[in-house]
Amino acid sequence: MLNVLEKSFLFGLGAIAISKNKAEAFVREATKEAKLSPEEGNQLLGTILEEGKNAKASLTATIEEVISSRGQALIPGYKSIACLEKKIADLEERLAKLEPAANTKAADA
Repeated sequence: MLNVLEKSFLFGLGAIAISKNKAEAFVREATKEAKLSPEEGNQLLGTILEEGKNAKASLTATIEEVISSRGQALIPGYKSIACLEKKIADLEERLAKLEPAANTKAADA
């Protein structure tokens, strides 16, 4: 019985990434191993799916909180990227102006 409970707990943690079909298959197997009634199996399935939804909602909220509070530090914004692209373009333009002058000086020498 402990093995089934352990599997259920671990399954609940991974429920975010699995489909309802996989959850149903797991519950059928767990129901056989633990000798649960069909009602208890359905209750287990409902609990697992609900825990999966809750875990997904919690993870989504945590991600949104991190992005809103520290997003600028973690992910450069579009404004930062645009600024860097402009600097690169300016440097490329300056370099293009310097290269012909360097070639002319080399040819004169």
